[in-house]
Amino acid sequence: MPPRQCPDLDAALLNLNTAMQLLTQFSMDSMLGLLPESAQKDEVLLQHYRDLVTICGPLQLGNENLNPKWNKSYGVGTKGTYWDGPQPDGYDRGGIPYYCPDGWVRFSLNVCEDKDFMKKYNGWGYLYHGTKGKYMGSILTSGLRGSQGLCYCGENESAVFFSPSIEYCSHPRYASVSFNPETRKYIQLVLQCRVNPKVIWQMKPETMACDEFDIYPDDNICSSQMEILVKPNSTCPKTGHRFIKDGVVCTGVMMRVTDRHPLELDYWWAQNPEYARHWNLLEEKVNPQQFPQNAKYRDKYWKKPSHVEIDHFVSIGKPCESNFRHLKTKTVMYKNTRLSPQPFANGTMRFCYYLHTKDGLYVIKKYNRECEDYIWDKLNISVDEAAERDILTYLAAKNYAHLFNMDNRKVQGAKYQSNQDIDFLDPLLVRVDGEVYFGEKFVSGKFIKWNDNTGHCNVTAEGKAEHMDEYAGGFSHFTYAVSDGKLAIVDIQGWDIGTKIVFTDPQIHTGCKKLKDRFSIGNHGKTGIVKFFASHECTTVDPVTKERYNLHCCNLKRIVV
Repeated sequence: MPPRQCPDLDAALLNLNTAMQLLTQFSMDSMLGLLPESAQKDEVLLQHYRDLVTICGPLQLGNENLNPKWNKSYGVGTKGTYWDGPQPDGYDRGGIPYYCPDGWVRFSLNVCEDKDFMKKYNGWGYLYHGTKGKYMGSILTSGLRGSQGLCYCGENESAVFFSPSIEYCSHPRYASVSFNPETRKYIQLVLQCRVNPKVIWQMKPETMACDEFDIYPDDNICSSQMEILVKPNSTCPKTGHRFIKDGVVCTGVMMRVTDRHPLELDYWWAQNPEYARHWNLLEEKVNPQQFPQNAKYRDKYWKKPSHVEIDHFVSIGKPCESNFRHLKTKTVMYKNTRLSPQPFANGTMRFCYYLHTKDGLYVIKKYNRECEDYIWDKLNISVDEAAERDILTYLAAKNYAHLFNMDNRKVQGAKYQSNQDIDFLDPLLVRVDGEVYFGEKFVSGKFIKWNDNTGHCNVTAEGKAEHMDEYAGGFSHFTYAVSDGKLAIVDIQGWDIGTKIVFTDPQIHTGCKKLKDRFSIGNHGKTGIVKFFASHECTTVDPVTKERYNLHCCNLKRIVV
């Protein structure tokens, strides 16, 4: 297989926050269930939380627990690191060959001082461990735990499984695929570890049925030596978990970022259709553009709900006043519809699905389990009420978009162009066989996120194209100014479709106590407003060089938070 082009490390960094969130998204309930009855559960959970703050918090900030000096992009290209065959640098890696993980980037973990690294880990080799992203946080904080596998380990034995091949570990059954809705990229994470050869227990053949289908995960590594087993040598006195001590150290988080789902790309597991069917990989592919033309694809993969209702709404009153509410204008019922079998995207709160109807394609969103638990237990409202808050958020944003367009016309006068108008998609409440979804019409085009719910701005070349970052930030500031500091609309994302700019999925932070319980559950209140202004810079746009997005943000009335 020819070497892959090195990934763009700066572009990969845009996905690091999402990757780090994956490192911490594990279930405390599951962890509690693993503890023996005699364990002091409160103390264990508190210590685990402290560990998460220590490890995963700094990972997001990129300070003491990351060592950016050794961040690398692997592959051919002027900015990449690449070598052919085993690494020829002459370092002792205990007889474990180290091949270039081309096509991946590494975010290096700061395991010790650079000057001490080779003293401590000389003779240790590089091996990889693929796992679901949500488990990585607990791995980094509490170590790699042994799992039972009777075919290899024997009865009442456990081991930790590694491989010298990152390609083998990247199989979606090991390194699960996650979607970053901010960059519209797919992410896979694999842990890169240094392993002391003395702790290696067994070396075994691959267990992913590769030989059966004549598949070769890695041309450099024999399939009979694809898996390496290490037995845990220590026991946690509080939990009873078996783990490895002084034999394995995690040195880096490997990340692969792709524009398309890895199951749709020419990686080793997709080269044989029979193999993909064997592991049920094909069921995860969802391509909405293929739906209308390919009836076989539709009938095989898309679900057919028996009953679908879509409610449409308009707003009444002013968004920053207590009389603001939504009014249902109509309900459309559908019988012959198709729902994508898997979500095509997910954020921190919701999963996104495609819904095909006779009136076109919709994107419908459903709260994940953790978010539903929060809605019921913390907010004491129903999922329907939470969805209605989303509807109010969209309608309020549409209201302010209209005011923004009028103000922009007034500021620019004759220089104003109609394609500078902004709008938000119409919010919809969708019921699919009784289940509640929040919905909107599907928009084709390049999706970009310009600022998020926590004050961060997209400063990439893509985000700053045609000064849209300034335009989006100006709109957020505008909403704060004209509402007299009662709210700010953030999380600006969407499409420039040429005739106008279309935004979707906004969040509203309310600085007024009377509005505290209004709008969607992403409302961070005054804290969210402060975070926005901490990163926002007012600018006067040069009407000659930046005429299209000429918004005099600095002339807006700014109210001190």
